[in-house]
Amino acid sequence: MRSDQDSKSIFDYSHYVEVVDEEECGCGRLYPNGLLDHAKLIGAPGDGVFRYFPGDLGSQISAYFSERLEVFGLVDWKTNCPYCGTPLSLAHEANRRHNSVFGQVAISVCSNCGWWESMDEATLEFGDGDWYKSRTFRRRALLKEFSVGGSETPIHLLHQHLAKDRNAMYFISPSKLEHLVGRVFSEFMSCESIHLGGPGDGGIDLILVRGEQDYVVQVKRRASPESVESVSGIREFIGAMLLKGGNRGLFVTTAPRFSQPALAAAQVALDRKIVDKIELIDGNRLFDICKLTTPSCSKPWERFVYDEKQQPSPPEQNAYFAFPVRGA
Repeated sequence: MRSDQDSKSIFDYSHYVEVVDEEECGCGRLYPNGLLDHAKLIGAPGDGVFRYFPGDLGSQISAYFSERLEVFGLVDWKTNCPYCGTPLSLAHEANRRHNSVFGQVAISVCSNCGWWESMDEATLEFGDGDWYKSRTFRRRALLKEFSVGGSETPIHLLHQHLAKDRNAMYFISPSKLEHLVGRVFSEFMSCESIHLGGPGDGGIDLILVRGEQDYVVQVKRRASPESVESVSGIREFIGAMLLKGGNRGLFVTTAPRFSQPALAAAQVALDRKIVDKIELIDGNRLFDICKLTTPSCSKPWERFVYDEKQQPSPPEQNAYFAFPVRGA
């Protein structure tokens, strides 16, 4: 019987929504026109979600705020994560001073699910009295939620998750596990992985190409941490290797151990030179290899950490903009 682990959430928080506000003078007057010009400069659609409404400046600003509220939400600085309610911690804070340009940078992060938000404000120009011109970038993470057993879950997220949660391997779908094993071993063995798994695969799920030394691979997803890989699977794999013409093979299973007859069968195949090499990878070793090859968990917000040598960070092409709205 499957448990709730199958639907356990995996969060991806690399995407974000961004809003850019320009302000001039002490009155705090916003300039939608300037932002619209900026939108055109970065290639945003001219007929995007934001529309330029003819008329007085007040109606234009009102339309902009309405659009920003819908997509970005209130611009108040959050104290708790809007997804899981965990109090946010300040991951980065700095005063921005560079060639008479000043402001501040702040980044808050949720230690539980990884949600984050950042603010980067700088005074671009200033003059007599209270006159100034400033620009503020506000960014908030957009969490994408996947399940361990879901068919849409990206392989790199499964890899990262499995390296932290060993039991997740029992709930990954068989097809996803084949792709995951291909990714993991292509990194571990510095080789190319070719996926063959599916109906009529002849008992071979992957081929690992490493120079002139190809490895054929069989992957078995066992659904219980109490499973023991039996001898029958090893015998079938050796037969599949011979039919495929493969002399080197890897049998990978999520079962924590192989039975003694299974280990003996693999050794007999080697002793009698039926195959040149056969390795049996149980769930414990698979977990260790996953940890060794885990892709670095980059923190998406780190690109917005203040660098005193730089001006305010420009919008990125892969951002989801609140003004104008892009992506989604």
